[in-house]
Amino acid sequence: MNDPVSDSRQALESQFPRLFELSLESKQDSAKWFHDSLLGIEQDLQKLDEAAWTVLKKKAARYFCSQIHWGPPGSRFYQQRQLFDCLHEALGYIYLRQDGYQKIVFIPEQSNQTTPDLLASGPGKPTTVMEVKTVNESDKLRSYFSIPIDGGRGLGTAIAVDETTCLDEAFARKLCSVLLHACKQLCAGTVSAERRIAYLVIRPDFNVDANTTIETFLRKHSPPGIEIIVRFLPSDGW
Repeated sequence: MNDPVSDSRQALESQFPRLFELSLESKQDSAKWFHDSLLGIEQDLQKLDEAAWTVLKKKAARYFCSQIHWGPPGSRFYQQRQLFDCLHEALGYIYLRQDGYQKIVFIPEQSNQTTPDLLASGPGKPTTVMEVKTVNESDKLRSYFSIPIDGGRGLGTAIAVDETTCLDEAFARKLCSVLLHACKQLCAGTVSAERRIAYLVIRPDFNVDANTTIETFLRKHSPPGIEIIVRFLPSDGW
């Protein structure tokens, strides 16, 4: 007789091999966590070589939790968001691979000093360090989606939100803070690099259409010697 639980685990392992590994690494394996919207993440993680995946998996495992809930810092949703922010480092790896780098490694975290996330090199390519940072939607938007309506939670609200093409002051301060932190990590440590990249993964509020303004703002505020790469995620992306 087939074991339904075993069959389900095998199906998940087949569909999400690396995310399934991550759940095992975290010791919080849960079938409830997996759903089709994670396929994009799995596809990107498959582009990492084994050595890179081993380092990223260990780092990300501490943020894994078996369910997703909205809530303030310290809540399970906040922990889950940290997981996705960590996994976004795979996007930086993919960018470097597409840029022609043959050797790309995740730099293990150190307790006594800050370090960039990635180190890349290759024939004819400058030695490069990259720091990947994620800027998520505002707390205001998070609160908007957590408003109960008709006894439910999230994705249902009667409050209209106006669309804007402006970069508001609060988000500008947030961008500057994230960029400053990235620059400090890029210039820290003992790694000698000819190229330093701040790879910023940004998920603007769904009602904000200001991507060009955001990119211009970041490049204007970037210090000399720091290259800015911006990757915008849709509100329903990972």
